[in-house]
Amino acid sequence: MSAEIRGLPPGELLASNATANVRVFTLGYQGRSVREVLEILQNCRVAQVVDVRENAQSRKPGFSSSELETALTSVGIAYVHLPQLGCERESRHALWRGAPTADFLDQYRRKIAENRDSLADLTRLVRGTRSILLCLERDPCRCHRVVLAEKLRAEGFLVQDL
Repeated sequence: MSAEIRGLPPGELLASNATANVRVFTLGYQGRSVREVLEILQNCRVAQVVDVRENAQSRKPGFSSSELETALTSVGIAYVHLPQLGCERESRHALWRGAPTADFLDQYRRKIAENRDSLADLTRLVRGTRSILLCLERDPCRCHRVVLAEKLRAEGFLVQDL
């Protein structure tokens, strides 16, 4: 499998020069296997996965926190769960039921504004370590990762959605 970054020609590997300066990536694992995710992480030379799900349990095999951490450490990648950066269950379910994405993201922006310490924790964690923010939702435009990416970019980080 060769993973691609939006905007690159099909087949361009993530380990290419196009990602050489990226320090923080974001990824939704929906529709992917653990093996595929590990390959993407290794191609991007990720050193650390920051799980930004509120609840790091998954019905998808291999993506609950303990299983995921085992798989990651087996290939030399650190795992950190920051549940305080997850979006609240009610917000996720409202989105899945058809609530406007803009409302969902605005609600998450308010949550982050009220809890700046969590964002500061994330910033400290990813500074100097090639990291990826992980969540379920594959489409970054429908996921709270887009807000975290905005905040990190405002702090000077180069962030790329995969």
